[in-house]
Amino acid sequence: MNKHNAQFGTIILPLYKKYLEMLESKFSGEVDSSLATRIVMATDSSMYEVIPQAVLFPRFRKDISLAFKLAQRTEFKSITFTARGGGTGPNGQSLNTGIIIDTSRYMNKMLDINLEEGWVEVEPGMVLGQLNLCLKPHDLFFAPYVSTENQATIGGMFNTDACGKGSRIYGRTSDHVLATEVILHDGTKLKIQSVDVASIQEKIINRAHLKSKAITGKVLQLVEEHKAAIKDKFTSTYRLTGYNLQNIHDEIANTFNLNYLLAGSEGTLAFVSKLKLRLSKIPKYREVIAIKYNDFIASLADTDELLKFKPSAIEAIDATVVRLAKQDVIAHKISNLFPKTDNENIEPSIIFVEFTEHSQPALDTAIAVFTKQYLKSDKKHILGFYHATNKDEINNFWDLRKKGVGLLANLPGDAQPVAFIEDTVVPPENLAAYVQDLCTLLDEYKLTYGMFGHLDVGCLHVRPALNLNHQNHRRLVPEITDKVYKLLKKYNGILWGEHGKGFRSEYVKDYFGEALWPVLQNIKQIFDPYNKLNPGKIIPSSDNNKKNVVAVAGPMRGIKTQFISKTYKQDFLDILRCNGNAACMDFRITQTICPSFKVTQNRIHSPKGRAMLLRHWLYVESTNKK
Repeated sequence: MNKHNAQFGTIILPLYKKYLEMLESKFSGEVDSSLATRIVMATDSSMYEVIPQAVLFPRFRKDISLAFKLAQRTEFKSITFTARGGGTGPNGQSLNTGIIIDTSRYMNKMLDINLEEGWVEVEPGMVLGQLNLCLKPHDLFFAPYVSTENQATIGGMFNTDACGKGSRIYGRTSDHVLATEVILHDGTKLKIQSVDVASIQEKIINRAHLKSKAITGKVLQLVEEHKAAIKDKFTSTYRLTGYNLQNIHDEIANTFNLNYLLAGSEGTLAFVSKLKLRLSKIPKYREVIAIKYNDFIASLADTDELLKFKPSAIEAIDATVVRLAKQDVIAHKISNLFPKTDNENIEPSIIFVEFTEHSQPALDTAIAVFTKQYLKSDKKHILGFYHATNKDEINNFWDLRKKGVGLLANLPGDAQPVAFIEDTVVPPENLAAYVQDLCTLLDEYKLTYGMFGHLDVGCLHVRPALNLNHQNHRRLVPEITDKVYKLLKKYNGILWGEHGKGFRSEYVKDYFGEALWPVLQNIKQIFDPYNKLNPGKIIPSSDNNKKNVVAVAGPMRGIKTQFISKTYKQDFLDILRCNGNAACMDFRITQTICPSFKVTQNRIHSPKGRAMLLRHWLYVESTNKK
């Protein structure tokens, strides 16, 4: 084993070996410490790579509890755990050096459903698309949406409090969670749901209930003591997330719900093992108007005006994404957007405006008003529009929008789009000015980039193209992030609007400030006093600074890839271009993916898994020859 192996964590520590040997005899799932599995689980959809010590695939909730209880032994106090779902996180939320617990292989079932009351109970490893496919015959769906719906798990969505298209109407994942079962660092199972504040002081004999009351009581006291600071910070900062202190206590109903705190905590407080979700009625009538513009910034300036018509979604793609779409296999599905009469010298950007209603007359009225007052107004930057009423056309448009990340990955050259400022959010009225400044900033670095996102909530996905094999490009990540952070402060925005913190956790303290930073630390201490759950993410467990949180300049894949020989890079170019977004791990067996992955559901046998393994092999071969 060469000198690089220790640097990149391929060696299993004796402490972990002993722990895994003791665990395996009673663990009903799978305990996997093979190098191949650890390599595949070392990456997600982010630019980072962190090789874990082992991966657990629990079959039942008791397996997770067993693993945590064993780790309470004094000799295993330093053993850590990180939850993993579909591996679609773009900021390294599920990457860590300890033990990864992957619920997607076995804990992926629907446990119960009540159609009359409109709720469903699921395990955390169930995929969003799979859940909604089961619900569709009943005209119901789980409303929070992410573009990776066919890979992303409900547990992962809960851990990042995910949202996407339509979030202005439907909100975030936490807005649809009725109850959860979570497992604490010591293996204790707790049921978390909304409770009356008065009941928190009641005497409970049951140990688990007693622990739940104690935790709830401590958090409630913290929230009450810092009520003014919490209100000020969350009111003054648009869509702020971290530990959601704002929504825990409903003062009108006088209820307290820790699920708002756990949602978005990235598994740093507890491990969610079961979720009871509120379901919504699928709107029966839907139409989309695709509007083409000759000026992207000018189109963004119309966001406030578009919002007045109360559409269910306003989604945008810029000219770069449109150009790549025309060169992609999806082009024939969206050909109605680009008639031959179009001026080929103009590369348009597109905004998709969706209207949904529960009756056709209501939908017709909304469309008619929008057409008259906006589309037929005298706007020089509108090139034209297409009104889609056909279900297949509408789905094709949304497939185009959903494919944004994949399309940008088709950019030619060694520099590839990188996620680190990809989900910034500002109030919609500030969006055009912010994006203008952001474009100026990126243009100063002479970077190629594409933009797409949710204009109705002011969230724009931006991925500058960088070659992370080179140190001078890797250093741009923290440099640009710092500048974008300052830009967001100017426009009352935040760095993470949808995709969680992960390796951007170093900015949490600055966002929350000196008044609330200790509150977040105290909450971490209440739930996870030994820092065993996803350490380094969001909040350090001790000391009042940022030393113990991961940084955006963390362990990037390019650090390893730079050692691969030039010949190998040329021969295995497509392998090395895999961006890890896990689109090949689609739950639908009807999709064109590797038959071996369809059968085994083992990530090693997915295209991404094989790409990661071959990449590691190329690295080993290259470094052994030096």
